[in-house]
Amino acid sequence: MPIVSRGGRLTVPYMGEGGEVGAGAPMPNLAIAGKGRYRLRVHVRVDDAGEEQHLVVVFPGASRKRLELKP
Repeated sequence: MPIVSRGGRLTVPYMGEGGEVGAGAPMPNLAIAGKGRYRLRVHVRVDDAGEEQHLVVVFPGASRKRLELKP
């Protein structure tokens, strides 16, 4: 998915006390090249205990390809 960092910072929100939003620990700035266009990819899996795990991949650049996201 394309994303634009206007301020040179991309982060995942920290998960609060209720565990409802964000990562389980503070994340570093994912906009390694500063301001500009990035590609974002998120992989999700569920382990044997039923816990959902996420892998967030961010890399600089833009794609001109049109994406069709699955519902």
